[in-house]
Amino acid sequence: MRKFLEVLALVAKNILLWAAIVAVAFAIVVYVIPNKPEVHTLRPAIAPKVSAQQSTAHLLGFDTGKYCTGTAIGPHALLTASHCNPEDEAVSVHIDLSMETHKIISSASDGRDHLILLIDGSPLTNIEKVVVATAKMGEHVTIYGIGGGAYPPVMKQGVITDCQDPSDVDHDAGVWCSRLHSIPGDSGSAVYNDKGQVVGIVTYKDNATEPSGTIGFALNFTEKQWADAAAFDGKHAPKPAAVGVTLKIKSSFVK
Repeated sequence: MRKFLEVLALVAKNILLWAAIVAVAFAIVVYVIPNKPEVHTLRPAIAPKVSAQQSTAHLLGFDTGKYCTGTAIGPHALLTASHCNPEDEAVSVHIDLSMETHKIISSASDGRDHLILLIDGSPLTNIEKVVVATAKMGEHVTIYGIGGGAYPPVMKQGVITDCQDPSDVDHDAGVWCSRLHSIPGDSGSAVYNDKGQVVGIVTYKDNATEPSGTIGFALNFTEKQWADAAAFDGKHAPKPAAVGVTLKIKSSFVK
């Protein structure tokens, strides 16, 4: 009987020891591990991918209160729509979110609602070297516009379609139509084909299609005008003959 009691006491002692071990382990799991300081590994920020074309597209805020999209074609030159600055009303423009005011030194229109603005101030660094092309039926086209107040400019895509326009005047001006859905603010956006060539800019919104499409015209600037815009230093404007003629255009454009 005495031996039995000794064995029983030993078993009880071992049970208490294991119970203590389990209790300590439980306390570590419940109280210690959750309170261990977290170690955060810093990861380098990954910048969103921006195409070369998108980097040259800008929000243009004219001092008249109008907002359009423009494309940098020189350190101090922008391509946009003439109806964005009708009758040369604006004398200055803000670019993107910058607070800098750029004075409009001069401008040139090709008579097809295309406008080159020459400005002063800080130079633009992402420049689009414009390669002009004619829009072709069924061709895929892309714009980067600030329509609806979007910023940075948003990519929109469409396809060149048949205008079904009997006007010989429009035909001679290189009119094109597309299933590219543009909205107010997209005006002035350069329209690129898949080769990166510019077939025009956003001018009209075509309400005859659902969703609405875009209508524009072929670019008609001279090689000298393109060269003068690319070389403009923000101070000395080219001679009037090189700048071209700014036309007074009033119509129901995509503004």
